[in-house]
Amino acid sequence: MTSLLKRILLGLAATTAFYANATTEFNDTNTQNYLITYQQGAIPAQYQAKLIKNITTLTAGTVALIGLTASEAEALSQLDGIRVEQDVERNIVLPLSSEPFSLEKGKSDISLTNYINADFEALEHQEVTPYGIGLTQADKIPQPDNNGIKVCVIDTGIQGNHNEFQQTNVSGNHSSYSHFWYNDASDHGTHVAGTIAANEDGKGIVGVVANGAVDIYIQKLTKTASGENSIMRVSHILEAMEVCANQGANIINLSLGGYASSETERDVFDRIADKGILIIAAAGNHGSTAPSNDAYMYPASYLNVMSVASIDEQTNLSSFSAVNDAVEIAAPGSRVLSTVDSESVNIEYFEFNGLDGLYYWSQFKQIDAGNISYPLISQLNEQCLFKINFDTFAEQYFTGEISAASKAKLDIATQSCKSSNGEVLITYFDVPSYVSSWVSEIAHNINYATEFPTLTVSSLVGRFINANGLMLTAYNQYKYGYKWGTSMATPHVSGIAAKVWSHFPQCNSTQIREVLNYTATDLGEEGRDDQFGYGLINTKASYDYIEQNGCDIPASACPKAWYENKAYLNGDQVTFNGEVFEANYWSKNAAPSLHQAPYEEWRKVGMCPTD
Repeated sequence: MTSLLKRILLGLAATTAFYANATTEFNDTNTQNYLITYQQGAIPAQYQAKLIKNITTLTAGTVALIGLTASEAEALSQLDGIRVEQDVERNIVLPLSSEPFSLEKGKSDISLTNYINADFEALEHQEVTPYGIGLTQADKIPQPDNNGIKVCVIDTGIQGNHNEFQQTNVSGNHSSYSHFWYNDASDHGTHVAGTIAANEDGKGIVGVVANGAVDIYIQKLTKTASGENSIMRVSHILEAMEVCANQGANIINLSLGGYASSETERDVFDRIADKGILIIAAAGNHGSTAPSNDAYMYPASYLNVMSVASIDEQTNLSSFSAVNDAVEIAAPGSRVLSTVDSESVNIEYFEFNGLDGLYYWSQFKQIDAGNISYPLISQLNEQCLFKINFDTFAEQYFTGEISAASKAKLDIATQSCKSSNGEVLITYFDVPSYVSSWVSEIAHNINYATEFPTLTVSSLVGRFINANGLMLTAYNQYKYGYKWGTSMATPHVSGIAAKVWSHFPQCNSTQIREVLNYTATDLGEEGRDDQFGYGLINTKASYDYIEQNGCDIPASACPKAWYENKAYLNGDQVTFNGEVFEANYWSKNAAPSLHQAPYEEWRKVGMCPTD
């Protein structure tokens, strides 16, 4: 579930009819997938046949996927020794446009001469260093020897034959529904991998580790970043984490997430971190209007995960970067230049003729079109502009899918466009008047795919397009591209951790993490803050510190932060929201500031302003 959808629900001036219509999908005859953690022999016989598969094990028991109705899930959760959780969504943290608005004035006309990207063309003949490499001082330390450090990238795959990975040992695996790991129909995984490990070869770009000394393992989970097979579940992430761990990964990069926490997911992440694997994840692209008042994204916000915020080239916090007290470190994520899949069909620029006769460019969501080439300039017609009923939006929100009936309508619209000799189908949601007006400005994702070129635009744009005008859809024919997002900041941290660790393989994952935080360049408020965490990651400072002082940082005057899944004994001290608390007796999952009193779980004993 995206933050955008959560914001939409908050902004809905919903009518009874809307909710009645949208919630008809739910009744007790529907079976959904749940995660259960159970001890052997704890599940009654009537549930055994409903087990889909075992995923992994924890100290608390086996984690499995099971298909249950809501009432069955409730009944099973009441039994001793069994934990039941819904298998909630996780999504790729989608890169953002450089502009926050959906509709901007375009050129005075449409022609190919108005869209030329000389920067990308030049990279076919010369090599540049993206600004993030210099800003993090990743180019200020030597390239390492290959000491066996491996980064596992859980993402949308990679263009396996891209020239920037020829010196790197790249291997991988893919889920049953995602197609081959060495293909990347969305560019997301290829872009992430390029920041970590693009090779120095005289052309294109260089990554953090440019000499092939760090191995990359690709665990592909999705076919596309939006559209078909874009939504993952916690169960998919847990399986992918196990694959990464079994493949000997030292670092796991997760430019993905969701807004519902999971105790089962957290427990598995804790166990994998305890194996000595450093886990790094995107903080989220949902922005914030006030510090410490933002939604958490998971897995980034679990204690054993480094949550990465995004900054721009001037070290300002990116407008989209999540702000919360789980943010740990910051890295460049605005307008990051990296590798893209030159063999996939990805529209980069969309401009159209409006009803007022002028030309505009707009944000859009691309529906995966296989290997069909989008036309560069096309004449639109009324059969190729399709208004999607808002009920379809509600279906997707409440179930993660659009219904077969809605897909059938989209299929008919596609055929109608093709039959009229149209070249691109443009779709948009018909946003009703009782929904907050800003929702109309957003190009929403839609879980639908076709082999015909299709763009989904915002309601505002869809209502304003001249259905008989011209449209320019320019795609990137080169091997490089710019993207914005905490997804792009995260691989900077993963690459730097791998580079520093390769120089000092005697350090463990906890020490590497602590050194990266300790040596970060402070940004924003003095000390750790909710915008930048400990600050901008600083490769040279981390390298120099370990070379001069070893792997351990100085002991802190502050105890470690409280963690909701940890059991505390009488006398244990923790830091919570800048204050130090001491346990009065055994407790677990009792937040200190909410349970402080002489006879409650905690008592306040001091301050920790540097935490």
